[in-house]
Amino acid sequence: MKRHKSGNRGSVWILLVCVGGLAASARAVPQGYNITQVNYGVALSINSQGDIGGVTGGSPQRAWVWSSGQVTTIPTLGGSNSGDTYVNDLGQVVGCSNKVGSGQYGAYLWENSSLRDLGLPDGAREARAMSINNSGQIVGWGRMLAGNDYAFIWKDGQFTNIGALPGQTYARAFDINSSGQVVGYSARDETHGSNAFIWQNGAMAPLGSLYGSDPSSAAAINDLGQVVGWSFAGVEYRCAFMWQNGAMTNLGKLPGYSSAYAEGINNLGQAVGRCFPSYGDMGDPHACLFQDGVVYDLNDFLEPDSGWTLQGAYDINDSGKIVGYGRYNGVNYYGFLLTPVPEPATMCLLAVGSLAMLCRKRR
Repeated sequence: MKRHKSGNRGSVWILLVCVGGLAASARAVPQGYNITQVNYGVALSINSQGDIGGVTGGSPQRAWVWSSGQVTTIPTLGGSNSGDTYVNDLGQVVGCSNKVGSGQYGAYLWENSSLRDLGLPDGAREARAMSINNSGQIVGWGRMLAGNDYAFIWKDGQFTNIGALPGQTYARAFDINSSGQVVGYSARDETHGSNAFIWQNGAMAPLGSLYGSDPSSAAAINDLGQVVGWSFAGVEYRCAFMWQNGAMTNLGKLPGYSSAYAEGINNLGQAVGRCFPSYGDMGDPHACLFQDGVVYDLNDFLEPDSGWTLQGAYDINDSGKIVGYGRYNGVNYYGFLLTPVPEPATMCLLAVGSLAMLCRKRR
């Protein structure tokens, strides 16, 4: 009996070591990436299954979803353009589309090959959906008849205005996590500097800035409450930041580059974005990975003859798969999928298999 219990404790200890090792390996900087051309345009989001949401380039612009190598074009709400395509782990997709006649944009939910117009918040003439969590809570922003924008949460057919920071009347929400925490930016009006915010427990709070009261904006939040975005930093132009536990940290930028934006973050704290070479966001940007205080140019992980120049990364899932856009053979913009080599999932299977064999031998 004691030997049996001791054996179980040993197996559990080995399992914990393996799990800890897998978590560390998932966070490890990949040896390289395999790249997949997804579709013409920009890949904006990726869920845990590897489904990707994006938009085409050019005009008209159309929203699409990529799954297992197949691209599905999402219908519009009657107009010719659609965009801002984001997908959750249930395959629900949100975005926006213009409408016939008015040309104004409306928010939509695409689910089971069916398109649902979410309608408009009270007093609004436009609405854009920017993100959806696995509980079906949708966040975005509505443009009021008076011209100002306000951030909203949509759930079960109801819009909730989450307000703006004190003394401000303009806000946009960009992301929501599994706990219902919302991030975005708030401002006095469209022409004044923005302030990154987090909304939780019914209240909105500022995230601050990397320097004094300089402008900032939050782009994404993970399930641990870590937030990424950009902030001015004194004499420096826009800098990528991570905010957690009340503190904002400068994530840095590529050597010799002028500005950096963090656009997405996974639950391992890995963030992705882009860096511009010249002041004022001039020049061709490069897609980058922010991890453990280091900024990596994602182009450095590709084969020299790949033909790709990766210019922006917008999302990363917990398997380390990254989506964004770049130029292929010097022409046009294409959405891409980067798959780390080796994949954490492959390492997991090998570890689990080894653990099973070990446990069998112990019996």
